[in-house]
Amino acid sequence: MKNPYYSFLWVSASLAILLLALSLSYFSKSQWTADFILTNALIFTSDDTIPFADSMAIRRGTLLRVGNYSSLKAVVGSGTKELNLNGKIVVPGFIDSHVHLISGGLQLMQLQFRGVNKKDEFVRRIAEAVQSSWILGGGWNNDLWGGDLPTASWIDDITPNNPVWLPRTDGHMGLANSVALKLAGINNSSKDPDGGTIMRTASGVPTGLLIDSAMKLVVSYVPELSIDQRREALQRASSLALMKGVTTVVDFGRYFPGTSVDRPWEDFSDVYQWADSSGKMRIRVCLFFPLETWSRLRDVVNKVGHSISKWIYLGGVKAFADGSLGSNSAMFYEPYVDEPQNYGLPVADYEKLFNMTLAADNHMLQVAIHAIGDRTNDMILDMYASVISKNGIRDRRFRIEHAQHLAPGTADRFGELGIIASVQPDHLLDDFESATKKLGFDRAQKGSYLFGSLLSGNATLAFGSDWPVANINPLGGVRTAMTRKSPAWENAWNPYESISVHDALKAYQMADPPSIQEDLKNAEDSGSEGLDLIAQILQSEPILKDGIKIAQVDVDEVQEQAANWNSEEEDSIIECASELKVAEQEKEQAPTVERLTENTITAVVMKQPNSFANWLNVISIKTGRIKDDITYATLAASIYCLWHTISAARACFLDKDIGSLSPGKLADFVVLSTDSWDEFASVGSASVEATYVAGIQEKKVKLMIINVVLYIY
Repeated sequence: MKNPYYSFLWVSASLAILLLALSLSYFSKSQWTADFILTNALIFTSDDTIPFADSMAIRRGTLLRVGNYSSLKAVVGSGTKELNLNGKIVVPGFIDSHVHLISGGLQLMQLQFRGVNKKDEFVRRIAEAVQSSWILGGGWNNDLWGGDLPTASWIDDITPNNPVWLPRTDGHMGLANSVALKLAGINNSSKDPDGGTIMRTASGVPTGLLIDSAMKLVVSYVPELSIDQRREALQRASSLALMKGVTTVVDFGRYFPGTSVDRPWEDFSDVYQWADSSGKMRIRVCLFFPLETWSRLRDVVNKVGHSISKWIYLGGVKAFADGSLGSNSAMFYEPYVDEPQNYGLPVADYEKLFNMTLAADNHMLQVAIHAIGDRTNDMILDMYASVISKNGIRDRRFRIEHAQHLAPGTADRFGELGIIASVQPDHLLDDFESATKKLGFDRAQKGSYLFGSLLSGNATLAFGSDWPVANINPLGGVRTAMTRKSPAWENAWNPYESISVHDALKAYQMADPPSIQEDLKNAEDSGSEGLDLIAQILQSEPILKDGIKIAQVDVDEVQEQAANWNSEEEDSIIECASELKVAEQEKEQAPTVERLTENTITAVVMKQPNSFANWLNVISIKTGRIKDDITYATLAASIYCLWHTISAARACFLDKDIGSLSPGKLADFVVLSTDSWDEFASVGSASVEATYVAGIQEKKVKLMIINVVLYIY
């Protein structure tokens, strides 16, 4: 007879095992069940293992799966919600690689001059401002009203009792009225501070304009903003960024030449940490602090690490090496055309800059340096090379902010040294007229905003806005980089520096194609193979249409001709090759097609880059709906987004968490208002329909932007 005790133990153990199995099954299933899934979308992932998808699953703010709809069925449970996007485009949340977030939020609360194109309007806005103390604002651009710089005499009569301080749009020059100049003790005998200039009349009288470090003479008298005002500025700035699809920003703080290095640290403790602890952070921020304070950042990072939370990341340190083009303070090898004795203004002592960079890098801090002029960019590249030599090779990701004007050969050095070019495409729109006026047509054309040359030299690009210097608008920046022109312009500015599909893919380590001249010569004697080769050449060196590089020949048609080729057509092949030489030399437009098929894409790629080895496979299998309907605009515009997504994330060491729509990463993404990149590329009408941060849709907030009424401090 069995012992009842052992029978009891056996039954108990069996029940325990059964309950454990059931609980594990439930736990396992619940652990991998999606909160909601997106379906029927055109998802551009920025992930080279699966560039396009049509569905993705999100759980607890993280991407669970990305692919086609059938691949998501295993993670769909009874509580999973489904959102059908009806074919609309989805991209990773945009990363703006260069902003001054709280400064931008404050400008939304102050007198604004962005877009003002008449002197009378500039003066009128100041006259109508509420006047009880300081009148503050900014964003003016004298190039919009013909180039004349404003002076204190423009506004002294309408501001007899109020000090005025109005920085230019680039933040490197500001206008003070006579009341503010007197308060700051600036007069005929005042000396220029190191790294700054007090602009004067021919007789030595200060005009009211202060450049770079000279701005501190007035700024030090401007009443400091309250904590509540700065917190409100963060909320306003976050709302605007989210409206534009920006989910992460690299914030360089309220630090400009002539301002206190303590400001970014005060904002870190008073604003960002407060917002984080009180649940009021709405976008992710990567914070950079003044290079002069590198040891302070080192101590904080050693204590708490770089990641304060999922919202705040301590990025690195930043310094200024020169000023700006608009203020004639960027440093060049040749003088300014409109100031023949002026080569620009060094705003930092080189030896001190080098020693601080060396020390910060030695303590594993990322360094970013502002450089505008061609001479400054070379100087900083030389300095970075010296630091690398002294501290050894490692993954440091040095950055140059702006890299706007480069000497011949400089673009290649970015790739050779592994320096990130943090560029702002929309600055191109603001600088076109002033660059030609200040540098001359040839210098401005050959050395400005060399996006294509940087990419050809294997540099890593990261796109940003420099808001509030320019508008925070990634879609606008992408379009500017594609077209290099404003919708109002008839012609593009140096369109050969736009980035074609070929150039974009080349950024992912694609081998250089042979020279077009050599290939054309070989094609003349290659029979039917020559036709294929000519098609490949044309696709790898596309010509321009409306400022956008497009495909020049339908490869399917060429290949069909090749199949029926016979020796009698040899003369026509040679004639075709000769005509193509002329077209290449003279940049003439030939008959074009914009519709690309798989074969055309193959011709564009020529050799598949390692990281995009399955690109064509993904297009044909994962997203069959676009298999034979890929257009140049689809590829070009989506690939341009790389520099606002994964490339921007890599530029600040955040690519493990954000930057692409990959399983395991944070579910930050943007839904666009269109199902066609063509619509965006051709007319620019695509907009942000919805922005999701950690899988939660951000509600659109109506911003009240004050243009005339002024907050007084």
